[in-house]
Amino acid sequence: MYTFQMKIIEFIQQIRSPFVDEIFKFLNLFDTQIFYFILIPMIWVGYNYKFGIKLFFIIMISTIINEFLKNLFHQPRPYILDPSLAVIHVYNNYGLPSGAAQSAVLLPLIFINYFKQKKWPIIWGINFFFWISLSRLYLGVHFVTDLLAGWTIGLCLFLIYLYIFPLIEKVIKKYNTNYVLLFCQIPIILLFFIPKIERYFYILSSVIFGIFLSNRYNMFLKNSKNKKEFFIRSIFSIAGIFLISLLTYLIQFEAKLFTINIGSYVMGLWISFLCPYFYKRYFIPHRK
Repeated sequence: MYTFQMKIIEFIQQIRSPFVDEIFKFLNLFDTQIFYFILIPMIWVGYNYKFGIKLFFIIMISTIINEFLKNLFHQPRPYILDPSLAVIHVYNNYGLPSGAAQSAVLLPLIFINYFKQKKWPIIWGINFFFWISLSRLYLGVHFVTDLLAGWTIGLCLFLIYLYIFPLIEKVIKKYNTNYVLLFCQIPIILLFFIPKIERYFYILSSVIFGIFLSNRYNMFLKNSKNKKEFFIRSIFSIAGIFLISLLTYLIQFEAKLFTINIGSYVMGLWISFLCPYFYKRYFIPHRK
């Protein structure tokens, strides 16, 4: 099975050149934390917090499932079996399922569903799906079976987003929102100790706590009134994320993982509470 799939990758890589390599390396950015450090704050703070919250949670669920399955199946990437196929190397040497393939299905479907009356999500979605999926083969980081698994999981996650999330919202509205949010901290804290994915639960815990604070003190921002406000709010939120990332990198403790986890917690709190708080305090004029 691997031999046949490696021949497919070799066939695609016949178009290899330094220029084409750089194009597909750029596409790899859409499967990195940098992309989500831009996308989530831009939607949550810059555009619509309700949409941003749902987008954040479905992406986190997707990431956790992907990490769990990769470590469960231990399936090697193509360039592990044949180093000549490597255009890039990635931090996790397990390939099944493809996280990029999950996102290539999940994100377009979410945006097409949300912006039902718009044509651009369909055009963007088709291109995002095709080029991101193709890039995983060209870069030598995934087999076709990795993509098939990722596409299937991405579709299942979209169905969860479409049908399960509304049911969860009804439960939250039915009971006291603050109590529900605080109760959600308990199982998440217990999951901190799961190896290799505990950092995601730090972010989840801080985001839920931040939503609790924003709900209690009315810190949720209303939808942007125009493009200028959207741009300012997006830049402010994204700048905060990258500043926290920089400080996390510069501040070195002996326990490096501890520093990363604390940085992750602060990032989640920044998006969900601190950024809206500071924006309201310093950017929105208040009547005296």
